[in-house]
Amino acid sequence: MPNIPGTVRADLAAQISNLKDQIGLQTLSSMKELSANGAAGLGNTTNREFGSLQNSLGNLSEKQSPEALRKTLQNIIKNANTSKNRLNANFKQITRILSKMSLTKR
Repeated sequence: MPNIPGTVRADLAAQISNLKDQIGLQTLSSMKELSANGAAGLGNTTNREFGSLQNSLGNLSEKQSPEALRKTLQNIIKNANTSKNRLNANFKQITRILSKMSLTKR
């Protein structure tokens, strides 16, 4: 019963809600960053649209079986690690370019 404060179910529901909010906000932010004009292209985001953004990496619910929830969380972690690796690779490439630029200025 997720409605009873202080229970393990309530803690799980709160953690899932928090993670879904983070995913939704990060997805919206990423859409804005990738846009030429800095807009997500959604206008005023409705609750339904935000729900879709929250589930963009997988459907999370305290009503899922532990196995299904674990699998979804593993997919989210895999996606986050892939993004992190991409960012690290881009950072290294930019650093190499900047190093070359500073060498050519001498």
